[in-house]
Amino acid sequence: MRKALPIRTRLTLLVLATALPLVALIAYNAYSQTQQESERATAEALRAARAVATEAENMLRGAQALLDHLAQQPLVSALDDRHCDAIFGTFRGLFPYYTNLFTVRSDGIGVCSAIPRPPDTPSKVDPTLYLDDTLRTRTFTVGHVTRGLFTGRWILIVARPLPAPQPSAGTDIPGVIALTVNLSALRLAPGPGELPPQALARIVDAKGSVIGSSLQPDEWIGQSLAHIPWFKRLVPGREATGQSPDYAGVQRIFGVVPIRGTQWHAAVGIPVDVVYGPVRDRLLLSAGLATLALTLAAVLAYFTARRTAAPVEAMAAAARRATASPHAASLDSIDIEGAPGEVQALADDFRSMLEARAAAELALRESEESLATTLHSIGDAVIATDAAGTVTRINAAAERLTGWPAAHAIGQPLTTVFRIVNAQTRAPMQDPVQRVLANDAMAGLANHTTLLSRAGHEYQISDSAAAIRDAQGRIAGVVLVFSDVTEQYRVLQALRQREERQRDTGELARVAGWELDIATMKTSTSDEMCF
Repeated sequence: MRKALPIRTRLTLLVLATALPLVALIAYNAYSQTQQESERATAEALRAARAVATEAENMLRGAQALLDHLAQQPLVSALDDRHCDAIFGTFRGLFPYYTNLFTVRSDGIGVCSAIPRPPDTPSKVDPTLYLDDTLRTRTFTVGHVTRGLFTGRWILIVARPLPAPQPSAGTDIPGVIALTVNLSALRLAPGPGELPPQALARIVDAKGSVIGSSLQPDEWIGQSLAHIPWFKRLVPGREATGQSPDYAGVQRIFGVVPIRGTQWHAAVGIPVDVVYGPVRDRLLLSAGLATLALTLAAVLAYFTARRTAAPVEAMAAAARRATASPHAASLDSIDIEGAPGEVQALADDFRSMLEARAAAELALRESEESLATTLHSIGDAVIATDAAGTVTRINAAAERLTGWPAAHAIGQPLTTVFRIVNAQTRAPMQDPVQRVLANDAMAGLANHTTLLSRAGHEYQISDSAAAIRDAQGRIAGVVLVFSDVTEQYRVLQALRQREERQRDTGELARVAGWELDIATMKTSTSDEMCF
């Protein structure tokens, strides 16, 4: 029978169930607010990334416009280190955003520079930084990030070709004019309010190297972010959003935007804790109120259930005590004062049931004792089993022959306690219990049956087995009765051997013969004595 919930539990669950809509509403509200905050933070990160990308694009456009203007100055395009334009002397004061302005001939030899070249530095520049690309594309070029040769700072070199003295198709470019941008001072947003609180903005190139950073630029510029998950998922030239850990493992909501005219991307990440912090605080407040409401509901359910279920629980406790002591006195200690009339009537009926049970158990014990006395008084060995062939009873004679005490034999399979083999072939004999169960009839042992005792003795036995049936006629078990016929079997075998010996002797001698058994003073003769 399926176990039902007690009344106390049912009432508690009923009251708590009324609070489930409140819990569901709080959970839905928390989920909805989390989604809204996530969407808002994603949009904010993407907006900030676009602002950073726009700022970088404006910086590059400004540098290109400045270089276009300076390239048209005669003393600049002349590439004469003896007559440098005055702009080189005043450049750093006029444009502090840039660290240097210089011109280089197409062979890589430096000409004029806003920063005087130290005596111990080479006059020829590394062409791979910007010169080769500018001469090849013949247009404005954004070079590679490097350490400044003169300043030691992280710089970005932008350059454009200088016009030839007599421009014509196929004319070689005489040289380039270039600016170096101080990346540590690179402004990533138009104003301080453009970035969300605690947001981190960075510009990375196609290989994941940091070009600009809103936080500790001197430390982060040149670092590689190629292993960061958001960069691995990045598709060049496309905007992207998502959640990913940053270099330090802090979970952030990212917005990534490509910077036009370059292979760079601007990325802005907002910490997840900053985004979900207000939601978490509101959720904790709501959860606290819900917990208080649930606690009050649980207390109300407890006191209601206590007043309703106490008499019934007292009856259940009495029933458990009656399991060990089936006497009507088990109900005397129950406090059912003020209990409903149905409960008091149930107590009276329960007391009557206990009295009837006590009388039945007494009769059963007396019957068991009588059966045990009768069983142990029988001279033959008796073993009883259940329908599965497990030993349930064994008398003293069976204990002696099998070598199994009753305490050890009961509960064992019959084939373990009652081991029988053929006396001549030593082959195991069929279990008589299984024969009874299979044929639904009494069964006896075959001739030459030997019982193997647990102690190592062997007995010749004869037995019979019959079914034990219940009141409905169903087989409830099997009773096996057997006795020790070892001596009779020995005498019978001796007689058979003697007869065979006499028969064999007469056949060989063809003469009459007789034999006297001194022990029994009996004589036996061969067939020839009859003639």
